Amino acid sequence: MSKIVIEKTDRTPEVIIDIDNGFFSMQYDSRPEDVRKFYYPILEKLKSIKEEVVQAGNLSYFKEKPFVFTFKLGYFNSSSAKFILDILNIVKLFKESGINVEVNWYYFEDEDDMREAGEDFSEFCEVGFNYFIMEDDDDE
Repeated sequence: MSKIVIEKTDRTPEVIIDIDNGFFSMQYDSRPEDVRKFYYPILEKLKSIKEEVVQAGNLSYFKEKPFVFTFKLGYFNSSSAKFILDILNIVKLFKESGINVEVNWYYFEDEDDMREAGEDFSEFCEVGFNYFIMEDDDDE
């Protein structure tokens, strides 16, 4: 399966989805003008990946190595927050289907609100997060 890369713009984050390596990454700022147009294809792709893994019986692969979801967002608006939660609810579906998942949430040291947003997301989707402080050059 090929890797999907959505390049970042001044309003949208970079998104990488790589099923072969069990990797999803979203980084930079998220404030798309048309939030549905940006996020719906991502949501649909993640749903299809979950189904493909379950139907293909590849669960054993993800028992030893987790499917890693990494979020390095410097900023996201309230419209994006709803769709980020939708992504995380799909992560919960991954987990409930027997796919081992790991969620890494990065935030800038002086941005306690972003750490708290991660904690809220973790609680809402019932999936534990790993928290990391992002270096300034991580967001460039």
